[in-house]
Amino acid sequence: MTAAHALRFFTTPWTIALSLALVAATAAVCLVAWRRSGFARGQGLLELVRLMIAGLVALLLNQPEWVKEYRSDAKPVIAVLHDASPSMDTRDVGTTTPLAGVTTYSASAPTPTPRRIFSPFLESPVSPSGSAIVARLMPFTQRLCWLRRQK
Repeated sequence: MTAAHALRFFTTPWTIALSLALVAATAAVCLVAWRRSGFARGQGLLELVRLMIAGLVALLLNQPEWVKEYRSDAKPVIAVLHDASPSMDTRDVGTTTPLAGVTTYSASAPTPTPRRIFSPFLESPVSPSGSAIVARLMPFTQRLCWLRRQK
């Protein structure tokens, strides 16, 4: 098995330019702040930490990813699972051929059509607004109004 590890960056010219501008602006601010403190050692360390944080932000702005690739030298193995337990003797929705164990669906089985799915709405009485769905939901809205009046 061979393995390859690499750090890859998914950048665009805009993110590179923005990163460089960020680090340059931070370096200028750090230098000005350090000079104002009279080049004090503590302030210099603080500005160095600030510049390192800006560099880390610029690095992360360019979307680094650690990529590991594994390539196997052996050929892949295919496993076939055969379930011979009694649970396989149960009948499915369709009809099962006894030899192959393959389920086939007959043409006489009911298929879900839009008419069958929406038949409860189509068979309900039509409301004054002309919508069967509104008529179907009317008792629900009346119950909600009743609950509001109870409070």
